[in-house]
Amino acid sequence: MKSFLSRIKDIHISRKTVLWISGSILTVLLLLVLFTPSIAKYFFFREVHRIEQNRHIQIDIKGFEFRKLSDVCIDSVRIIPLKNDTFFTCNHLEVDLSFWKLLMLDPDVNAISANSIKCRFIKIGDYCNYNFLFTKDKKQPEKIHKKDYSDRFSTLLNSLFKVLPSDLKIQDLDVFSNNNGNKTRVLSQNLKIVNSRYAFPIQIQDSLVSQRWHVQGIVDKSNRVISGKISSLGAEKAILPYINMVYHVRVAFRSLAFSLHPEKKWHNNLALTGTASFNDLDVEHARLSTDKIQLGNGALDYHLNIGANFAELDSATEVTFNKISFHPYFYLQKDTDWKITALINKNRFPASDLLNSLPKGLFHNLSDVKVKGDLSYHFLFNCDFANPDKLKLESRLKKHNFAIAALGELGKINVPFLYTAYENDLAVRTFEVGPSNSNYCPLENISPLLQQAVLQSEDGQFFYHRGFRMDALRNALVYDIKKRRFARGGSTISMQLVKNVFLTRHKNIARKLEEALLVWMIEENRTTSKSRMFEVYLNIAEWGPLVYGIGEASRFYFDKSPADLNLNEAIFLSGIIPSPKKFANAFDNSGRLKSNRVWYYHRIADRLLRTGYISQLERDSLKPDVFLLGAAKRYITPRFADSTEVKMTVLPAVIEGLSPEK
Repeated sequence: MKSFLSRIKDIHISRKTVLWISGSILTVLLLLVLFTPSIAKYFFFREVHRIEQNRHIQIDIKGFEFRKLSDVCIDSVRIIPLKNDTFFTCNHLEVDLSFWKLLMLDPDVNAISANSIKCRFIKIGDYCNYNFLFTKDKKQPEKIHKKDYSDRFSTLLNSLFKVLPSDLKIQDLDVFSNNNGNKTRVLSQNLKIVNSRYAFPIQIQDSLVSQRWHVQGIVDKSNRVISGKISSLGAEKAILPYINMVYHVRVAFRSLAFSLHPEKKWHNNLALTGTASFNDLDVEHARLSTDKIQLGNGALDYHLNIGANFAELDSATEVTFNKISFHPYFYLQKDTDWKITALINKNRFPASDLLNSLPKGLFHNLSDVKVKGDLSYHFLFNCDFANPDKLKLESRLKKHNFAIAALGELGKINVPFLYTAYENDLAVRTFEVGPSNSNYCPLENISPLLQQAVLQSEDGQFFYHRGFRMDALRNALVYDIKKRRFARGGSTISMQLVKNVFLTRHKNIARKLEEALLVWMIEENRTTSKSRMFEVYLNIAEWGPLVYGIGEASRFYFDKSPADLNLNEAIFLSGIIPSPKKFANAFDNSGRLKSNRVWYYHRIADRLLRTGYISQLERDSLKPDVFLLGAAKRYITPRFADSTEVKMTVLPAVIEGLSPEK
């Protein structure tokens, strides 16, 4: 070590050498200062030309020059798609670039000043002046790499922070959209970002409303934070434009807000944190609800991790919806196929908070229900789509000193009530489910064979489960995943009953949630007996074209009372429920079935034998033959219209739409 230090001391650098090195460095810096603008200008116009060629647009730029080495000034710029209307114009534009980034030919925007910006989005029929935005760039062929979601998001966010300025001043901004006559305009006279913060008003106009919004937030490039908030400047709520005109969905709110903070990558993964929230949010759409849906307040404090082939919503994430908050976990991975894990564990909380958090105007049947006590909830979904047989599904809503203090609308099923049947969202029949209806049949007046055949066909565990069969739901999901479509539902009789008695026919997530809550309320708390539920189910089920209830069905097909149905007739009727209007499609013009599939008949008979409702002799002597004596025979073929008796070989499973593995 001493020898090395002594050598260092012996090194002698002359003053001339120091001056030469210093002069060389200054010369290089001076040359860079002098020629970097010219080099940057060359690369800029080369890139403009490339974009014009690839995107089929014309970019007119006048008065381009560098000032103060890194300030770009343009007198005017226009973007004109070929054979289309002008897309963008700006009368004057000044861009302050980071000098040191410019030296590296990797420009980073510090500030922007612009006057009179106009942007036009025009789409009328096949004509569109902004298609070029979605045209794929014709770059040189690159090596095909494996998809890396982390790198893609990092590149996107880096580009975003390069373009977004810390200081911005735009005078007279005018953004106009015309989508087949649906016109929307956004105006701002003085849009500013000062020291990474912005706050300014904007004017929103469309064919239905004119409103003023207040926009504020932060664009902090040094700390890599973006946030924004939109709120109404008037007494009325802000309304999202465009979707109101085009999709007839009215979304109104007091405020919407978000924030985004991409953190540094760790182990080649990208971490994103941020928030999103809405205040006093309303949604109106005829297919969702006849009333205005008042969602109230909601917030999301998220922690998102993105890797090469996965995205993970960390359990540190918190979701708040009115009075309910919980920490979800979600994991999505893509290799050869998708892998999904979703988990929610909500510890004990007041049950009233759940009901008070439900959107007003959507969960009508629960609005008058009063509860006390606490609840807790657990949900798990785990599936590798490459191996769906190992799918895991768990859902448990537990009670803790829970009780229903007031049944509200839930109590109507316990007494005679009016039932309305719908087809294509139109009411087709209304009748009473009770003794005043001559077709109504109490359970004791319905053939036990029919009751058991329906149970074995639809829900063999009905009298033993509490509304849900997680094994059936799981099996239905596995089947659907294998088929890559919704082929099987896994509904219990309880779920079908609730859907028919309490809910509309509009299929949406909210309706499925309400259905689940109603089933849980009724079944878990025994607000209605199983016998009463089954009795109502048999008396409102559709059994044919405008044929509702077993009383009408037994006469429509066999001209007899439900109490007198035999084994063949009971099995036949049990196979009609899945597709009641299509029962005739199974038969040819001679009145015989188009396909010989007797398995359904024997399958139900085997189940009845195992449960002890028929003997071995009855099972062995069973033949899938029935005699249509009622009005149903007219639906089969005209040649039998005058016949007093029509003999059919009946295979209900071949009825169109009935899954053979129900």
